[in-house]
Amino acid sequence: MHVTRMFQGLSDRTRLRMVRLLVASRERICVGEFVESLGVQQYNVSKQLKMLSQACLLKSVKEGRNVYYELAPEAEMFHQLIAALPDEDGFFEADLRHFSERVVAPARRRVSVLKKEEDKEVGDEEEVWEDDTHLPSNLL
Repeated sequence: MHVTRMFQGLSDRTRLRMVRLLVASRERICVGEFVESLGVQQYNVSKQLKMLSQACLLKSVKEGRNVYYELAPEAEMFHQLIAALPDEDGFFEADLRHFSERVVAPARRRVSVLKKEEDKEVGDEEEVWEDDTHLPSNLL
């Protein structure tokens, strides 16, 4: 574990906010979701994520065209420390609220719509009976 490098990784306010958002949300987050949640430019988010990864605080997982960032298990002690930090200026709470409103809620709505469409398609199917023994008595 590179303790000095980890502390250096947390020495920037934006990087601290990013790790705090990951700790609080317990989600994997991609660059675009950080941009939406923190209100920071994409190039700055990418630069800060690279520094956090180099500090061994985060790890990245590529899924298709997106790269998602999650907490590095070996930095658990730092994640607990960050979770315990006071939110004196309200930034952490606002970041988490923005993440919930702009990222999580729309994703849940998309899943809900897809689920409704799926249920509708399934409900429209007619039952097929293989033989008369399974038919309800009112249809015999």
